[in-house]
Amino acid sequence: MLEEHSLGLITATLLSCVVFFFGFAVNLSNLALLYTSSHFLPNFLREGVANATSDYMLPISPANWSVAVWGVVYVCQWLWLVYALTSLCRQTHAGPAYNNPKLLPVQVHFFFCLAILEQVGWLVLVDRQYLTFALLLLALSTACSLLSLGMSYYTFDSALPILQQENRRFDIWAIRLCAHNSMAFLAVWLTLYMAFNFSLVLAFEVDTPVALSTSAIVELSCVAFLIFCYTLADLTIFDKFSRYVLLPYVAFVVFLASQIFNLEPSAHDPVFLMLSVMQALSFLLLLLKVIVSAWRHVARSNSEKRMVTVRPLAQDEQSYLLP
Repeated sequence: MLEEHSLGLITATLLSCVVFFFGFAVNLSNLALLYTSSHFLPNFLREGVANATSDYMLPISPANWSVAVWGVVYVCQWLWLVYALTSLCRQTHAGPAYNNPKLLPVQVHFFFCLAILEQVGWLVLVDRQYLTFALLLLALSTACSLLSLGMSYYTFDSALPILQQENRRFDIWAIRLCAHNSMAFLAVWLTLYMAFNFSLVLAFEVDTPVALSTSAIVELSCVAFLIFCYTLADLTIFDKFSRYVLLPYVAFVVFLASQIFNLEPSAHDPVFLMLSVMQALSFLLLLLKVIVSAWRHVARSNSEKRMVTVRPLAQDEQSYLLP
């Protein structure tokens, strides 16, 4: 029976859980510093990201409550890690569930661990106000999270016919709803904060700092470009991979809401107007995603039902049946 198991994949799954708890603890420490000023992990963080970036006054910045969203992002990661852990203990007729077929291969865990460690490194660097190095590390974290998500998409799509043949609906929907949604949520949230970090670097770190209003417009332009490209790719090229992935659209809504939270409404402020339009569009895109995904799911289900419908045999055809 041992030859049916994969020691590398078991080790990678357990290592992902260890790295997850480490990253979760550091992010809880960051949250604790914001609301209680207590040093949960004093060797890692001094004053917390929100307190550290409060010295850099920008026209727009995420509200303090958005720090708590990192906790939600990590809780979502725990959902698919729990699935990965339970798969280690489950059996199918072909062997261990996690290995027949591989739905979360070693590469997924490897890049996920790198993304979490780099996100922790970003927290530490921002806490110490090394904004340029923090931006580079956040970009690496975003890239690793996207690679982890991409590997998961590819392996699941390759294994889907086997899962459907074996009628393993639990595995199909656990990967779609837990793994893919959670990984995409992490990747998009990292990307959104990378846009914010980029605006800080433009305004305060470069040799010739840009105007604060300009840095805000650049940030919103980056976010708008991200929303446009993601939505276009998600609804067209990557639809077969990401049809049931909704959390990135929720991330857009929440991030923009945190940006507009501290702004004074003004019809003469171009930043406020741009942010308001983007907020409205993010809601509409979330609604569009739900409608399109539901319509395509129903259309595909009806198509599959028609394909499996068996035509009754004619009288002359029944003579060919074996006794």
